Amino acid sequence: MSTFVKNSGRIGASALALVTSLLVVLSGLMVTPAAQAADGPSVTVSPSENLDPTVENVLTVTGTGFTGPAAANGAYLVVGKTSIWAGGGPLISDGWNDLLWVMPRDIQDGGFVKTLTIPANTLDPAESYHVATSAAHGLSVTERSLDAFFPITVAQPVVAPTATSTTLSASAASVEEGSVVTLSANVAPADAVGTVTFSGDGSPAGSPVQVEAGTASLALGSDLGVGNHSFTASFTPADPAFFLSSVSAETVISVTEKPTTVPESPKAKVSASVTDASAKGLQVSTTIENIVLRAAADVPDTGKDDQGVYVGIIEKDRVKEYGSSADAGAKEDFAYKTFIKDGKVTRNLEVPADKLDRSKEYVAVSWLAHGLLNDSRYLGQADIAVTPAQ
Repeated sequence: MSTFVKNSGRIGASALALVTSLLVVLSGLMVTPAAQAADGPSVTVSPSENLDPTVENVLTVTGTGFTGPAAANGAYLVVGKTSIWAGGGPLISDGWNDLLWVMPRDIQDGGFVKTLTIPANTLDPAESYHVATSAAHGLSVTERSLDAFFPITVAQPVVAPTATSTTLSASAASVEEGSVVTLSANVAPADAVGTVTFSGDGSPAGSPVQVEAGTASLALGSDLGVGNHSFTASFTPADPAFFLSSVSAETVISVTEKPTTVPESPKAKVSASVTDASAKGLQVSTTIENIVLRAAADVPDTGKDDQGVYVGIIEKDRVKEYGSSADAGAKEDFAYKTFIKDGKVTRNLEVPADKLDRSKEYVAVSWLAHGLLNDSRYLGQADIAVTPAQ
């Protein structure tokens, strides 16, 4: 600021420095300011807060209380860093953003209104600034009673919040119903502070989870229904000024139906022996063990409760035909359920000789009643051995 408009009361900084230096030499000492009276000078500044450093700022300064011998030469009005000068000694002339001489005729009843101009791009947000006044000319060295100060602040640069990204993974992509699945979200950068909300099929799944070291996880309950379920993870920053929110891509978890496991019943055991053989035929004793009678819901062909078991003497190579071809059998008997004790029953069958063919092999077969012999009713079979003596 080498030159100022004279009509406005502005003075050259170099001129002020010269005057100040000469007066200091002439005075031979630095004068400590006297205490400022309670009704001493004061200034107010508008605007004074959050000044935009990128544009020119014009400050309106209103002064009051500038009276008495100290104001004989008027007053100096400056704006700049607080580190340049804050009273306690002669006014420093260099380094100000703007400097103005308020001439005596500009002071009416101790008051004045002036403007200071701060050029664009001359304020540093990291520094402290104020508007200050001092007695003018030689009195700026020795007279401290007109020293007054008003702080101004500079708008701090707005730092754009950091973008984040969120990825989601599941401990399994496909599970049986009733299984527990853990969702894991990774938030980048890892120092992002906030929470992750997991959502399934468009609805929140549990409460938000705090992010720690860039990760958050949630164990899903075992109540996921059968089918495909879509999950996402949404990051919400603790302070939106520092981080932006983000949402993961969908992760699909397929839940399959759990197979129904029916406890396997003990296998039925069929044993048979020929107790007598004659020209009339054979006496065959057949015992069936581990019989389990079914309830109607478990009987596929008739839908009725099992009522007991059948025992048949059938040609060995025609057992599968017996359900549709009765001539494959030589004898059939029925044991009602009340005769079955602890899953066991024994039946003695008399097989007529005219129903038997010594050239063929026979077996004792048992199946659940009532119904034709089929795979669902079949219990087992045993060979019938006829000795040469018989």
